[in-house]
Order: sequence, then C-alpha cells, then structure tokens
Amino acid sequence: MDTTQIIKGYEIKERIGKGAYGAVYLVQKENQQYALKKITDLNKNEIENYQKLLDVLIKLKSEYVIKYYESFVEKDCLYIIMEYGGNTDLKKYIEERFKKNNLIDEKIIINIIKQICLGLKEIHKNKLIHRDLTPDNIFMDKNNKIKIGDFGVSKITTTLQNYAMSLVGKYQYFAPEMDDGNKYNNKIDIYALGCIIYELLTLKKYYNIKNKKEAIKIDIDIYNQNWLKLIDLTLKDDYNQRPNIEEIYNYINSEIIKNEIICTYNKKDKNGINILHNFEDALSERISKSYKEAKNNINEKNIEIYVKDEKIKFNYKYESDEIGLIKIKFKFTKLLTSSAFMFSGCRSLESIDLSSFNTDNITDMSYMFSSCYLLEPINFFSINFKKCDIIDVIPAMLYWSFLYKLDNFLDLYDNKNVNTLYDTNIKYNGYSSLKTIDLSSFNTSNVINMSVVVEI
Repeated sequence: MDTTQIIKGYEIKERIGKGAYGAVYLVQKENQQYALKKITDLNKNEIENYQKLLDVLIKLKSEYVIKYYESFVEKDCLYIIMEYGGNTDLKKYIEERFKKNNLIDEKIIINIIKQICLGLKEIHKNKLIHRDLTPDNIFMDKNNKIKIGDFGVSKITTTLQNYAMSLVGKYQYFAPEMDDGNKYNNKIDIYALGCIIYELLTLKKYYNIKNKKEAIKIDIDIYNQNWLKLIDLTLKDDYNQRPNIEEIYNYINSEIIKNEIICTYNKKDKNGINILHNFEDALSERISKSYKEAKNNINEKNIEIYVKDEKIKFNYKYESDEIGLIKIKFKFTKLLTSSAFMFSGCRSLESIDLSSFNTDNITDMSYMFSSCYLLEPINFFSINFKKCDIIDVIPAMLYWSFLYKLDNFLDLYDNKNVNTLYDTNIKYNGYSSLKTIDLSSFNTSNVINMSVVVEI
C-alpha cells in the first residue's frame, strides 16, 4: 500500500503491523490518528461474517478495549478503522523487564490485571470470545493504562450456541479443550489470562515449561502467595472449574490486595481513636448523610481491628491503657463505598499508611482526617481519588483541614489525578506547618475562586 494513499478520507502514514489476517497502518483524519486494518483474500461470506463481528465490536463500551469505529469494503479488501493503541504492548513491557532481570512491582501487576478483567468483562458480556488474548494484543501506554485489541479471530456466540470449535489464535496460549479439538466457550480467555498472570509474576512464559504441574512457582517473599491459587484456578484443565472474569476480579480485591490501614496512636491524653466520630447531630444535611453512609460501611461485619498484631473486639472508639506509640491495623473484609469521618477528631493519631487501602469503590472521603492535629506523615501511594465525591465542585478530600503537623503536601496526591477544579476555596486551610507546595502541574484553567488557598 502506498504510504501517501488516502482511503475514505484516511491518510496512510505508515505500516505498524502485519499478521496472518492482514496488515495494520497508522492513519490520520482531521488531525486524529487511527489504526486501519486491511484484510485481503476474503470471499463474500467471510466479509459478511467479519462485518457481523464488527457490528458487535463497535458497540463495546469499555475504556480497556480498543474502540472500533467503522468498516468498509473496497476492491475486495475489508478495511477496519479503530482506535490507535500506540506502539507498545504488554509483551514488550515484560520482555524489557526480563532483559533487566527486574521483577514487576505487585501494585503494577494488580493494576494491569484488573484492567484486563474489566475489559474482558465487557467482551464476555457482549457474547464475544476473544480467542487471541496474548500480551502482544494488550496495548499499553507509559502510565500502564491498557487496552485489549486485535479481535481478528474473535467469535460471536449466542444463547443457543455458546461454544466454538475453530482452532485459531496462538497455540502457546491454547486452553486444553482447544488443543483436543473439542467445543469451547469463553473460558479459553480465562486460561489465556492465567498464562499472562504467570508471565507478569515470573517474566517467564508458562507454555515454555515442560512440566507444567511444577510450573506454578512465584517468589512469595515478593508477591502475595494467593496468586498461586488464582493461577492454578485459571489454568484448570477442566474449563468448568475455571472462574469467570468477575470472580477473578473479586478474588484480586479480596485475596490479593491488602485492604487495610495501619496507623500509630500516641496515648498521651484521654483522646482515643474514633472510627467514625459522632456527627449524627450535625446541622448540615450533607454532613449527616455522609456520616450515615460511612457508618453503614464501617462496622463489625466488614472490619477487623488489630492492636500490636492481636485481634481485638470491634468498637467505634479505641483507647489504650498503655502510654506511648501503639500500632493499630484496620483490616477491611469487603470494599467500602464511603470512608467519610473515619478518623475525624483523632487528636492522638500520629501517622497513617493508606498504601494498601483499596479505594476503588469509595465515592466519599470527606473529613476523613479533619482535626487530626498530630498527624504528620500520610502515605497515599495507591489511593484512587478519581471517583471521590465532590462537595461544591471541590474534591471532598480537600476538606481535610486542620492537619497542623503535616509538613509536606507533595506526598498527599498528584493534582493531575483530581477532577478539574472550579473553586479552590479553603484548599490548604489549616496546614500551619506546610513547607512546600508544587503547583507546576496544577490545572487552573477553570478556576474562578482561589480565596483562602493557604490560610494558616
């Protein structure tokens, strides 16, 4: 294909891929880049089957799946226009790590696999079997955002015909039922996902190991040992014993991620740690509602409390008989939707680590640490602020005021991860020990009010 050619208004820039089912080109139309796949040597029946598949692909709605826009036929060739996923993929990412002998951080692995799960959930929901789920068909950007692509051999199923028989895809990721020439369903994608999980954890290819019964080994000093059970489940010979994609996602949330908060409390006065300070009599209807929603989440049914690694009976308020620093761990047995007021008014709370706190479902974190006067270091490494509830168009977490000893706001959050602000009023109010603020990446294009931004 001539790289200067224009097809249906799409200008061909360069060829970026070639496979058994056609070539892929980078194209541009109206300053927007797309990927164009050209498939040749198809008969009329094959083109009709492809277009039925494309009708389904165009309807997929997931940020974790390559978007398909349109298709057309010219001179016996089928052209497919889809989202350009970039020039890197999961295969290249794993290979680079292997070359450097550098294992992947567990948080990154969790993030990648959960995105794949969410993408596959949408695919399976629309009665599609991907049939070629491999690392080189999972596109990836520099921020580890992934998109599942290359549906060239995907299969549409119906309620009456939930199985396929064709032997397609990459042999190395074939589930046993495909190898035997039997009927199969979308559980073959689960098997392929198991192979990918194994590669992410070991940087080795599962299909290269001769004795597969002994292949499932990971470094449990580095990774959660529950990965072993998940890999074993996804690679079951009997597809009926493999979990579905939603079960895998839930397993990661409940068994892989350490959903807990660890903090230190200094018993110097009568102030203990209040899990949910009592705001039931609050004048504001908004505050009262947030408090009640949080109380529905934070109770003895889904939280365990450990003091010095010993489990204690659940209570909304903990007071120690001892003097000095005391380590307390709050372990959540299911995802929270609200953590508002969780430690509000805990004046003896000195440090808190949220690096293992799963905030995927949380929509309200307002006043979570308000008036924690002694609180100094806070670790927010894995926290997700994108879904946080907004009070008067300000992300609720910005209402964590009166943290007098907090001396560096850089560790709290990245402005780029927060919704565009219209009002920064009382943003840093009460941070009387604040030493540094870096606003170089702070988007102020929509801000109309910056009053009381750094009031002491």
